[in-house]
Amino acid sequence: MDAIVEGEPGTGIRTNIVLPISLLSPPVKEMMTVIMKISIPSSSASSGEERDWYLQKLGALAEVSSAYIDRVKSFNDEEFSDCVAWTGKESTHILLQCRRDAQTGGVQSLLSLLLVSSHLERALGNVYWQMDRSVPIHMRDLLSSPHLKAIFEPDLMEMLQVLVGPPVSLNLRNLVWHGFLSPSEAYPVLPLLLIHAIMELGSSLQRHTDINIIPRPPAVVSSEIPSCPTLDLQVYLKDILSSPYVMSEMKCIWLAACEYALSQRYGESIILLLPQLECSLRILYCEVNGLPGRIITAEQDSLYLTFDEMMLRPKKLARLLPSNIMEMLLDLLIYPEGPRIRDRISHAELDLIKNCLLIFMPL
Repeated sequence: MDAIVEGEPGTGIRTNIVLPISLLSPPVKEMMTVIMKISIPSSSASSGEERDWYLQKLGALAEVSSAYIDRVKSFNDEEFSDCVAWTGKESTHILLQCRRDAQTGGVQSLLSLLLVSSHLERALGNVYWQMDRSVPIHMRDLLSSPHLKAIFEPDLMEMLQVLVGPPVSLNLRNLVWHGFLSPSEAYPVLPLLLIHAIMELGSSLQRHTDINIIPRPPAVVSSEIPSCPTLDLQVYLKDILSSPYVMSEMKCIWLAACEYALSQRYGESIILLLPQLECSLRILYCEVNGLPGRIITAEQDSLYLTFDEMMLRPKKLARLLPSNIMEMLLDLLIYPEGPRIRDRISHAELDLIKNCLLIFMPL
């Protein structure tokens, strides 16, 4: 891609970066093909005992995934709601909707994966909270905690480790929430497997009558945040879809987010928008800083390039984006005193029904 990015008045930076068709790195693609039972070329095989263990477990999970998904589909709405009631009233309603939407594939499957992964983490944190008020902030730390291992069966915890565990695992939650997963890669099997796990976690909890799950209170966004002015979303959408920093595979997500916003379904809109904002900002950041390899997902020995790194160590990015845009992003996403909407929404801390925010950032 050959693009001119305007910086300070009177300057222009010409950079050259080629966007890949997929943002998934080879090890992650390998795991995706295993879960979909697609043959893997030997040239893509990775080494290391730990990764081999995860690939083996993922392959075993793929063998039984159809039975798990059939079970998820077999329950009527009332039976299903009873199975996931331990997650809380709001989460139960969301999971019920995700069970239906995930089966359609595409953007709906992606949205379901975003929602299910965040509410799974929140629900597990609620269980942990009954025993220890210092709840880990990362899913991988929750899954490796002695508190949860003492309650849930080893096979079930192992399944979660494979799907949403550390970076060497499939690491679904981070893939989808950091904007690496396209709708064509959000296979319906992925959110449905997580829903199956949530149902099984509920069955385990029923055997622990001494544990009474009291959900943690949701975070509340300060009412001092000014309301968003009325925007002509169609005008912004035209600019977004023509931007060189929006991947072709992701444009349908922006379209869906705009449709949700126009329907005043701001919760779904912002959930779809936040990962895409990070994805497009990552492309811009990598372009102006000459880091094409950081566009794709992280390898075992490196971290994701996320909002935190891009905004707190902006390098050349700060010279390209207007200062008021940088300040707005820092205020909304990064600063501890701010609403930190991405963190709170991705960890299901925020009640989106009461906090209908719309952040629509033209790129």
